[in-house]
Amino acid sequence: MTEVEETEAAARGYRRLSSLFLPRNVNLQKCQRCGQIVYQQERVGPVNDVVFHKQCFKCFICGGYVTMKNYWTNQSDAEDKEIYCQRHAPRIGGSRLDKEAIGIKRALSAQDEFRRASSKMTELRFQGEQPEYAIDQTALGIKNALAQGRKEQPGPITEQLSKQKMKIDKDAVHIRGALNAQLLQRQYQRKLDKHHFPPHIVSK
Repeated sequence: MTEVEETEAAARGYRRLSSLFLPRNVNLQKCQRCGQIVYQQERVGPVNDVVFHKQCFKCFICGGYVTMKNYWTNQSDAEDKEIYCQRHAPRIGGSRLDKEAIGIKRALSAQDEFRRASSKMTELRFQGEQPEYAIDQTALGIKNALAQGRKEQPGPITEQLSKQKMKIDKDAVHIRGALNAQLLQRQYQRKLDKHHFPPHIVSK
């Protein structure tokens, strides 16, 4: 029994003695970029639970070198272990606007409604089904102008004007388009109190 204890003690002593000459517990991880073993002197990281060589610590897209102070990671995918420069870092949020964004979707639908309404008005105009809104000489502004003209220059011209009906329909000088635009704008206006400021998305 003493022999067994002596051999175990000798084995323990050998392990202790050899542990003095073995290198410390170095975590020999592999570089995320090149796949080679990373030693302590050339190690950068860990970043996202992976390490890099100093020469491999660069942007995944453009290859520009980054440091521990200015590197970026993928904000939209937690599984992405790569690093990026500020310019090429994938981001989430308002910098990407497409036609499905709330404000843009509303504006596009308003434009579509306006186009539909104006095309319908054009169809009606050419079909002759559009009711005529006539403004003749008895309208208030025109009546005053004609009365002033009669007082100043009585003669055959003013008599002709009084006999002739002057018709201006609602489509004259693009009146209808302006009216439709105003109605459409009023429909989408929001009532805001004086201390409420709507957010504005600023893209870089």
